[in-house]
Amino acid sequence: MTVVITRPIEDAVTLSNHLNNLGIDTIVEPLFRIKYKSIDLNKIITASDIEGIIFTSKHAVHALNDTAKLPSNIKYFAVGETTALCLSKLGCKNIHTANNNVNNLIKLIKKHCTNRRKLLYLRGNKVSIDLKKQMHFIEEQIAYETVPIHCLSSHLISQLQNYHIKVITFFSKNTAKIFFTLLEYHKIEIAKFFKKVTIVVISNNVKNFIANFGLNRIETFSNQKNLINIISKLV
Repeated sequence: MTVVITRPIEDAVTLSNHLNNLGIDTIVEPLFRIKYKSIDLNKIITASDIEGIIFTSKHAVHALNDTAKLPSNIKYFAVGETTALCLSKLGCKNIHTANNNVNNLIKLIKKHCTNRRKLLYLRGNKVSIDLKKQMHFIEEQIAYETVPIHCLSSHLISQLQNYHIKVITFFSKNTAKIFFTLLEYHKIEIAKFFKKVTIVVISNNVKNFIANFGLNRIETFSNQKNLINIISKLV
């Protein structure tokens, strides 16, 4: 049985290798490519009274060019451990991590930013939850765009139609949206081919979205170690 990892290849390699070493077959199926924007972070920080910067994806960190100077006297908020690690590698110290949960992230921000000075939110062109609607003191900057692929690989389609897929992983709501849109495009019947497939997702927000398709074999994970443990028990 096979596990599908719906991430860009460079992000999926470590997880795929871990699972392969456990004797678990994987298909790495990237559903989008990243297009980075040009950001003059130094100019933005200089022009505004920024108390902190929010990152809900490591791609926003990667969007920063080599000349970006990340101040040591502001707060950094990362939605998960991977994003926090990327910030740490850039020398950031005051990092608050929300365990891959946007609701926890909102609580962290409200707890540590009591004086309501501006927060800079470096984000993608599509997000699951609009942070600015919940916290008016956020200033947004699009750091990258996700460009969806146009079709699924013939190998994945074949594996689905031959009932060889056991687990499919999703790391964002946007990725899940792309995947289910492509299932419709390829005329793959969810009710027929997903009876014994377990979907493993990064948050309840993604879980709730997928449940709308009539699927109930859905589990959530908090980090990569937890994800590997869940998959090991399923396969």
